[in-house]
Amino acid sequence: MVNTSQNLNLSYGYLTWLNGKASAMVPGLQTVFNQFLTPSAPADMFAAMGKNGQIINVVPGKGLVAIRMGDAPDTAAVPLSFQENLWQELNKVIR
Repeated sequence: MVNTSQNLNLSYGYLTWLNGKASAMVPGLQTVFNQFLTPSAPADMFAAMGKNGQIINVVPGKGLVAIRMGDAPDTAAVPLSFQENLWQELNKVIR
């Protein structure tokens, strides 16, 4: 779960998304982004991201699991941009 599963996308593990890798590709695009998957999240974070913004974030270094359930946050937020916005807000209250 916490290791890259193939060389095509360093930020994809075994059914999980991995932060802290040198580059990331996102579903539906063949573009490689030279940044962490979620720049505002800790490097050791890994995530399961599902339909309608349902996510599970695990951060071993902080002993933290953050889960978001429910309806889609809105029609504009794709899972990765929502994930980044979530971590920008979480960073205001956790260290």
